[in-house]
Amino acid sequence: MRVIEALNNFSKSNSSPDSDDLRPIAESMGAKLCSGATRWAFVFEKHQTVIKFPKYDETDEDYCELELANYNHAKEYRVEKCLLPIEFIGTTESGIPIYIQPMYTTSQDRLDYNLHKKWEQKCGRLHHSPIVRKVKDGCLYSPPNLWVERAIQIYGKAFMKSFQMWSRKFRVNDLHSGNVGYLGKQPIIIDYAGYHG
Repeated sequence: MRVIEALNNFSKSNSSPDSDDLRPIAESMGAKLCSGATRWAFVFEKHQTVIKFPKYDETDEDYCELELANYNHAKEYRVEKCLLPIEFIGTTESGIPIYIQPMYTTSQDRLDYNLHKKWEQKCGRLHHSPIVRKVKDGCLYSPPNLWVERAIQIYGKAFMKSFQMWSRKFRVNDLHSGNVGYLGKQPIIIDYAGYHG
């Protein structure tokens, strides 16, 4: 894969690549470079695909690998359909593991205003329902109201009960509005590695 070849010059054991190193590589492949505290991402909007790899600036842990493990555990709890699937695709010669994931449509914090209002109306009967509070309180980190309401509508109460148990068991503690969102109309979690830094 082209990304693996492009990253072969960087070594996990030496200094990590920074944005000045990676941006030209991403742009040469038609991707946008994004990053968080623990991961780099090349976003290929044309192909609706994201290539992710660990960012070892503040941690030695491979958060992509942790996310993959959480995805596999989600299958045991039968809640994987609300997660963006992630797959390991290879390692660079210098030892950097590379992962692939589909691109999400939007995060909750960037949801179009009109769509937000439309979904609020659709979720009207759930808005003050005790089940929403129960789901939020049952998670290790309380996701945003509208996301929980939509998830209950789409997946059901039993699914969300399993989701709560999975989030607690595997320390998915970072479900803020930037880490949850939608793939089309389907509520999904964008980042479910948690943060343990």
